Amino acid sequence: MRLLEAFAESLRRLIDLKAQGKPDEALDAVQETADQLFGSSLPLIDSLDAESAVDIIVEPEKVEMYARLAEEEAEILALLGHPDQAVEGRLRALEMFLERTRMSPPIDEEMKRRISELSSKVGTKHLDDRCRSLLDAVVQE
Repeated sequence: MRLLEAFAESLRRLIDLKAQGKPDEALDAVQETADQLFGSSLPLIDSLDAESAVDIIVEPEKVEMYARLAEEEAEILALLGHPDQAVEGRLRALEMFLERTRMSPPIDEEMKRRISELSSKVGTKHLDDRCRSLLDAVVQE
């Protein structure tokens, strides 16, 4: 439970920084939080496709945390005027949320909402067949 509380606090902090118009500091907070959660494994996780990354992370809660951080990072990058990086980040977040659904269904309404929002922002043309199938399953729930 301590990990979830620490993550929630870090997430609140970076959202507050973003709301205060401090996107660079918010981006630093994303990186600090990711480093704390994943340590030296982070570069490897970042370099892998979503399915393989989930195999490294293992814990469903940590996969969800990674996806939330990717989503926040993408939004910050959009604010900083980096639309291509923002799209890549949103796609990564969507793929990780979708992989999370495979780990321990059923998923809650909040995750469904996040998946829906991300899929509407990035579309489905960039998703591989596996993720499209996972998205279809979420939509049908």
